[in-house]
Amino acid sequence: MIAVLVACSLALAPPAEDFFPLVPGTVWHYQISGQGGGYPSRDVVGKAVEFGGKSAVPIESSTGPPTYYRVEGDTVYLVGYSPKRPLESPIPILKITDRAEKWDYYGVTDFMGAAAPLTMKARSQKGRKRKILGKEVETWESSYEGTLMHRPPDVDGPGTATVVKQSAVYARGIGLVEMTNEGKVGKNSSKYTMRLVQFEPGKPDAP
Repeated sequence: MIAVLVACSLALAPPAEDFFPLVPGTVWHYQISGQGGGYPSRDVVGKAVEFGGKSAVPIESSTGPPTYYRVEGDTVYLVGYSPKRPLESPIPILKITDRAEKWDYYGVTDFMGAAAPLTMKARSQKGRKRKILGKEVETWESSYEGTLMHRPPDVDGPGTATVVKQSAVYARGIGLVEMTNEGKVGKNSSKYTMRLVQFEPGKPDAP
């Protein structure tokens, strides 16, 4: 019986927060490289706020507006970009379970100041151990392919389809350590990669 319990405990997946820490004050420094060259980026975890009737935590980026996240059970959700406009259907971006996960998403997100329908096929699974910033850690991998229909408010017609492919690696106790994003609009395509170069953990509030 003891052996069975030990085996079961080893099979359990770690908490989702282990791979997506949302402790205020946490800072990630990335180097972004792409067709236009390279530049640094800095993401900082802010304090939790009320978002659509629940709590959500912002990650504030030096390269764009803040993005709000919530962890519920084994899943990390992107819940929106402004507390005034929460997404009707939060977007699952990472699932931490004891097996590979696949899921579909259908909803509406914000894109360039307008509502944009989004369809997405995603996958999440345990990755191999990697050496990150000099330390060997467990990783989890997440990827998706999505189609975004964008139509500015002052333009008639069905809109423009943007196809996005993204793959990301999350490290236990650190968070996002690597991400590749490929986008295509008509015949135009773009690609960039983010890699973690420095990590500053935040400090949880004292009980």
